[in-house]
Amino acid sequence: MNEIIKNLSDGNIYSVKEISTLVNKDVEYVERVLNDPSIIQTCGDGSGVIYYMDIKYDTIVDGIGFRNTIYCAKCNIGCKGCHNPQSWNITNGKPITIKTLSSLLLDNDNDITFSGGECTLQAKAFFKLALILRNKGRNIWLYSGRTFNELLKNDHSKMLLGAIDVLVDGKFEIDKRTTNLPFRGSSNQRIIDVQKSLKENCIVQYEL
Repeated sequence: MNEIIKNLSDGNIYSVKEISTLVNKDVEYVERVLNDPSIIQTCGDGSGVIYYMDIKYDTIVDGIGFRNTIYCAKCNIGCKGCHNPQSWNITNGKPITIKTLSSLLLDNDNDITFSGGECTLQAKAFFKLALILRNKGRNIWLYSGRTFNELLKNDHSKMLLGAIDVLVDGKFEIDKRTTNLPFRGSSNQRIIDVQKSLKENCIVQYEL
């Protein structure tokens, strides 16, 4: 129980109230655990757990080729017309360790997509997951309601960008909804070659 609380509190964005609901403990208990230095010493850096909604295998709509997609829990953007509004609330998600999740995603030879919810709210944990997947030769796409430049302003999401290949950025805008553009829900969203963009210090569109 204490390890879960520490994992949730370090590096990702969770309120004490959210954590107390997830572990079925009162707020005072959670605050006491978070302030206990022994928890920090025994539970590492706190990024070992990801809260997720679902895993889909062999999808063809979340990037090029057959992919395994992890849909995370929690989003604070609230796009009108969102196709997955239940993912906004982290308490609708399920906890899974990075080790277990990586094994599930590596169950076949597919490449990987991180979708949401908003994965960058768990950026530290998704960064560690991405490193494992890249080490196994997997190509990684990330969907985020934040823009590329917004993600660069946060240390954890910037770190995550450094470990992925392609970013589909920008919130879903219902008045710009389209079914004609591949892998996007609205025309404002961009498909970005992340590594080239970081290297050239400007946004480089990914060539489909």
